[in-house]
Amino acid sequence: MIKENKQTLLLQNLERLGNISKTGYWEYEIAINELYWSEMVKEIHEVPKSYVPLVAESINFCQEGTSRELMNDALEKAIHHSLPFDITVQISTLSGKSKWVRSIGHLKQKWGKATRIYGTIQDIDATKGQEIKLQSLNHRLEIATKVMNIGIWEIDLNANTYVWDDRMYEIFDIKKEGNSTLYKAWENSLHPKDRARTILKFEAAVREHKDFSADYRIIKPSGIESYIKADASFISDDQGAPLQYIGTCTDITVKTVIDEQLKGLYFQNKNQNKFLTNFAHTITHNLRSSSGNLSMIIGLLKEDTSTENKALFLDMMEQATNRLEDTIAQLNETVSIKFGEKKSTTKININDAIRKATENINALIGNKKAKINVTVPNDLIINGYQSYFESIFQNFLTNSLKYAREGVAPIINIKAEAKEDSVTIQVSDNGMGIDLEKHGDQIFEMYKTFHGNKDAKGIGLFLTKEQIEAMGGTISLESTPGKGTTFIVKFKF
Repeated sequence: MIKENKQTLLLQNLERLGNISKTGYWEYEIAINELYWSEMVKEIHEVPKSYVPLVAESINFCQEGTSRELMNDALEKAIHHSLPFDITVQISTLSGKSKWVRSIGHLKQKWGKATRIYGTIQDIDATKGQEIKLQSLNHRLEIATKVMNIGIWEIDLNANTYVWDDRMYEIFDIKKEGNSTLYKAWENSLHPKDRARTILKFEAAVREHKDFSADYRIIKPSGIESYIKADASFISDDQGAPLQYIGTCTDITVKTVIDEQLKGLYFQNKNQNKFLTNFAHTITHNLRSSSGNLSMIIGLLKEDTSTENKALFLDMMEQATNRLEDTIAQLNETVSIKFGEKKSTTKININDAIRKATENINALIGNKKAKINVTVPNDLIINGYQSYFESIFQNFLTNSLKYAREGVAPIINIKAEAKEDSVTIQVSDNGMGIDLEKHGDQIFEMYKTFHGNKDAKGIGLFLTKEQIEAMGGTISLESTPGKGTTFIVKFKF
């Protein structure tokens, strides 16, 4: 047996503590080719306590390919060149389970030659899995923000430092320089007619510790004028002291140009204009929900870094990036529907449409502490367009959340009833309600708002009515001020 010295005893005592971190001890006596594994090392490899390890067999636990080559190379250099190692590899346990482990090797030498290698093996499968998942999410988020032309920025309010991602530099066409110049670069890029208004609004948000939202124009160094939509969340510590802003900038130039063109074309081609308006505002609505949802999730992740909540926030971010990707596909589908590339409707599962609409604004729902009750048959199918149904339910949900009563947690009930030749869907809330005697004939008109909400655009209900009628349905509502609203949608089979 390998003789135990003081160092070995110390490491074995440390291994008892290593049980908590799933870390085991091993050592290899080179001259007699004898390998020792502690009980934790055997547990990691899922072998019996009576198992006697051999060097060749232990290497074969490493998965064939990169991991096995890495382990062979590390041992070769340790034995022949007296080099320690610290490597991360994948193993296959005796039962065939795949695991990530970290193996560290130290050397004992005599006359300049390695005589013994000893070290630790730690089971890092859980943390490595989270790392890989985070890398994947970051990659997908990068792709989604690139396609949607969304840049992400941060401001440390205490250190007065600014950080932009690569997309921000591309949107503003600014070269990467020191963080201290970014605010000035942003300020100088603002269009002269929008500069004072935008700066005052941002300074007021910082001073009052509020979220920031603004639409403004910029002029790039090349002289090109672009339209920007900026949204940011204010983040403070547990005592309310300011920490940072984290937000997004979206290049909405194309959408804005389309909007302006539509105003001039409206009376020339009413039907075409109706579609383009619908489409342009669908983009705005979906971008607002997606970028706002991403900002909120990132804010939560920055504010709460506890291990137990990290996985939840990662799942929420994964859903958000998935919805960004879905949004692109849905917008393409909308164009195909209008211009005849896709003429026929498809069978839509209503529960599936509700679920996807809810996922798209999950952070907003959580922030409002809203409760959503869905009573819809699992097999309820309606002929229509997937993108329209998801947009319809998302508009109903965001409308109910936006007009919730102060101090009252929103409760939203979605019900559906199928009859022989029709289906009726009801979406009810306990919000502020609408005075139908005063506003009843304006509910579904464009740009009409009724509660003085600064974020209201008067687009959601107009868009919803257009999409429902495009699929052959009808919409009506019942509402009582101070009690809530019920929207009633009917489709013929």
